[in-house]
Amino acid sequence: MLRKTFVFFALSFSLSSLAAQESVLYVTQPDELTIFLNGVAYVRDEVVVAGGSDVSIALPGNLFEETLMVREGDNDVVTYTINATSGARALHLPAAETGGVRTLTLEYLASGISWQPSYRMSLSSAADDTVDFSYYAAIRNDAFELSDAAVRLAAGRVDAYQAVQATSTGLSMNQMFTDQTVVANVGLATTGSVTIQHTYDIGTLSTSPGDTTYTKILEETFSIRRILLWNAASSLDVSVIYKVLNSSAVPLTEGVVRNTSDGLFIGSDGIEFTPIGSEGSVTVGSAREMRVERAETITAISPRVFTENNQRHDVTLTLTNFGSEAVTVEVVDQYPTDAQAFVFSVAPIEEGGNILRWIVEVPAGETVTITYQFEAMY
Repeated sequence: MLRKTFVFFALSFSLSSLAAQESVLYVTQPDELTIFLNGVAYVRDEVVVAGGSDVSIALPGNLFEETLMVREGDNDVVTYTINATSGARALHLPAAETGGVRTLTLEYLASGISWQPSYRMSLSSAADDTVDFSYYAAIRNDAFELSDAAVRLAAGRVDAYQAVQATSTGLSMNQMFTDQTVVANVGLATTGSVTIQHTYDIGTLSTSPGDTTYTKILEETFSIRRILLWNAASSLDVSVIYKVLNSSAVPLTEGVVRNTSDGLFIGSDGIEFTPIGSEGSVTVGSAREMRVERAETITAISPRVFTENNQRHDVTLTLTNFGSEAVTVEVVDQYPTDAQAFVFSVAPIEEGGNILRWIVEVPAGETVTITYQFEAMY
């Protein structure tokens, strides 16, 4: 448990609600935090206070007031006051009827502290089937003075602003999708969502406002598959994609990977959320030995009976390998939703989202051409 700082004060204390009697002001620090990716944390703080005096606990300015929960022992505190007349918010509780000490637990959402993954992937020309991969968490603190606080990092986001600050004069979205009869215009609090893919326990953390702390979560050597992909609909290059097998004991949160090759920085790319045992995709550049081109011509044709298709599209996909070795390229292209009457020089794999895919072997020094045709409306 953290040490709690408290200050005794009398009638001169600036909070007007406390000017009438002597009490004790407690200034607390979080004992435990669960930090989300979008600058929100769930905070838990345990405070031991004197039972014979009124109690005032200074609340952080970044607290979402409606989320505050106060318990004494195992029971909820049924009545408490939050005063903000001086500009600083304080939680007030009257003195306990019995003496001794009181153990209070405060839990709340607060803004101002966030984290994000920072990945580093090192490629080596000496190893074409593995990469060195490290995962750091970058924790940005603009809110709290933390001293040995137990910290968990949540790979997810909490919709705190809508959920805890806004109010609704009508029905919530959930209510509108039920058969229950509800009364509108009752000032119902809106509801928000929390998405958590995984939580990382990183132990204790000491940090001050303004600090960004980097802590390593893993360092592994991962197996990889190298894929050459040409997205013909949107790119003039063949991308080099590493399919990284997550063989570690923790999932990888979506984030940015900084790539180096033999000690040289070669670029950055995002990696999707990658569960244990699955593959994540990281683009590490383009295949310099490949040249590609997509050409499309559109020809007006006479309307057919009972149809409005009156354009013919002729598409040519050209791949040239200037390298000294044969390469395999995955080629994907996309066609309009109303396309029909296809004719292919090479049959593709047809996928959802109007995607066509070919697996093409391009010999060294040669050119491979794929053509296809379809009809569509103007």
